[in-house]
Amino acid sequence: MTEDGMDGRTILGVMLSQFPRCDEAFILRELVELSKGEQELAIYSLRPCRDRVVHEQAKRLLPQTVYAPFLWSRTVWRSHGFFLRRSARAYWGSLAWIVSRHWRHPVILAKTLALFPKTVHFARLMQERGVSQVHAGWATFPASSTFIIQRLTGIPYSLSGHAHDIYTANPALAEKMRAARFVVTCTESNRQYLRKLLDSVGAWARGHGTRPTSHVPRPIMVNYHGVDLERFVPAPKADEKLCRILAVGSLLPCKGFETLVEACRLLKDR
Repeated sequence: MTEDGMDGRTILGVMLSQFPRCDEAFILRELVELSKGEQELAIYSLRPCRDRVVHEQAKRLLPQTVYAPFLWSRTVWRSHGFFLRRSARAYWGSLAWIVSRHWRHPVILAKTLALFPKTVHFARLMQERGVSQVHAGWATFPASSTFIIQRLTGIPYSLSGHAHDIYTANPALAEKMRAARFVVTCTESNRQYLRKLLDSVGAWARGHGTRPTSHVPRPIMVNYHGVDLERFVPAPKADEKLCRILAVGSLLPCKGFETLVEACRLLKDR
């Protein structure tokens, strides 16, 4: 494996749960900008796209997107045979890591095991293509896959953490962060939370006479989700005194719409 692709360009891999996905427009905007850079972009999608409507910008990235079947492909199993011959210890160790870290969470365990065949296949594809680094778009299953890919191939990875992937069940989150080159998140409160999580795990390891995956402090960077202000131009402010708030998001508790409604009530009372 060489550090760069056959044409000498650096190849950046991006691992996602599903691409394209209509409710991940913020990730699409990041991918579009990355595709304009000097490096070559390769997107690896753990699941096929199920969306009926696909954004035009996402359609243009489909030629750079790689999919794989779950179990019924000979090429997938040839990839498993390749790593069993080449690095059986890393292969079986990755399976043991999945079970040992997730056995208390049966649903997460089952899903991670189900994605293991694809993960191994993607590992071989990345290695053959010369991917120099892979970035996990989420700290859940994509980060677990990149963690395993690093064990199998040595390809370094980084990861992004946003909301549901860091504040809900994610048994190996701290371990995945410690093994990453860097971590990206979208708010300062997220960064502080993740730093405390890493520090607490490190303190626990030192107190029990063990060493964490890596005792080198991993940088946690804040990258706010932005928009192209040439396409989304703010409208002139109206003279009316009424304040209008537009909130866009799925109606899930983690989106905080209850907090927004309560805030509006407090504003009205004042």
